[in-house]
Amino acid sequence: MVPLRRWWALQTRGTRIATVAAGVVFVLLVGLAVSLVADGGTAEDSPAVTVSAPSTRTASVDVPGPTHTAEPLPTEDPDLPTLKTLRDFVKAHGDPPSANLGRFKIPRIGVDAPIGERTVASDLNLQRLNPFGPSDVSWYNFAVDPRFGGDIGQGKNPVFAAHVDYAALVPYAQVNYRGEGVFRDINLLKAGDLIEVTMHGETVRYKVVWKRQVAEAEGDWGTIFSSSVPEGDAITLITCSGDFNTVTREYDSRTVIRGQRVTS
Repeated sequence: MVPLRRWWALQTRGTRIATVAAGVVFVLLVGLAVSLVADGGTAEDSPAVTVSAPSTRTASVDVPGPTHTAEPLPTEDPDLPTLKTLRDFVKAHGDPPSANLGRFKIPRIGVDAPIGERTVASDLNLQRLNPFGPSDVSWYNFAVDPRFGGDIGQGKNPVFAAHVDYAALVPYAQVNYRGEGVFRDINLLKAGDLIEVTMHGETVRYKVVWKRQVAEAEGDWGTIFSSSVPEGDAITLITCSGDFNTVTREYDSRTVIRGQRVTS
C-alpha cells in the first residue's frame, strides 16, 4: 500500500483557516475533492461531491496533519528468494510477529488476517506506518489526537489499512514478495457486506455502507479519518487504487470503505 506523504500534508494545508472567538481557536478541516462511487441502495446513491478549498495563504494557525503517501517499500534483495502468492508466503513465514493485536475478517472476499497496531506520533505523519508485509492489516492508533480514528466499538471511526499488492522485500521474513496483498479484492465489496474485527478480546461486526475511490492528491483525509462521522460507530478501510506510477512506485488514488456497526 500505502501509502502516505501528501494526504496528511494536504490536510495540513486544508486546516489552516482558523476563526478566533472568545479566545478559543477552532480549526476547520476543509475538503478538496472526493469522488463518490455508487454501489447499492445506500449513501453510494448520492451524486459525487466536489468541494473547492479556499486559499490557505491567510492562515494564522498551522495544525500538523497526516500525510497519505507511503514511504517506499524496502528494495528487493536479489540474493533472496521471491514468493508470489499470499498462500505460499503465509505458509512459509506465518504472520508478522508484530501483527498480534487481533484478527480482521471480510468473509465475502476471503480476508482473515492478523492486525498490527501502528501508533501515530504527534506530527500525525503516517508515512512510515506501512503494514508489516503483504498479509497483515494495520490499525492506526490515533490516541495522540482524538480528532481522528478511534478504537473498535467505542462510537468512533477506527482506521485500518492494508496492501492491495506488494513488490518488495519483506523484512521480518527476509524474503522478497511479488503478488497480491490482503486487500486485493476490497473493491468488490458492496453495501451490506460484513466486516468482523477482533481486538482486545472483543469482536465487533460492521456492515459496508459506502465505497469511494479518492484521488490521493485531493482527498479530504481529515474528514475521512475523523473520529466523528455520520455513520456513528463506524470503521474505515483504505488501500491503494487507480493508476500506478512506475517511476515513483505510487498509486494515484485510494479505495476507501466505510462500515457501520451491526448491533443485532
